[in-house]
Amino acid sequence: MKLLLKAFRNGLGAIIAFVSWVIPVSKVKRTVKQQKEIDAQTENIELYQFFGCPFCIKTRRLSGT
Repeated sequence: MKLLLKAFRNGLGAIIAFVSWVIPVSKVKRTVKQQKEIDAQTENIELYQFFGCPFCIKTRRLSGT
């Protein structure tokens, strides 16, 4: 049962990642000054990700990376 659930999660994650890849998002456009402010605010933040995680995909799409 655990193996089936893991396969389902991985398969669904792959589908979500594929759809995210097919539907492009526009990049965030900032001035140099705005980018420096963002960099200073987030210099101590580390994000860890999993390729097929729907929450990670949403974060990557919103951050423009």
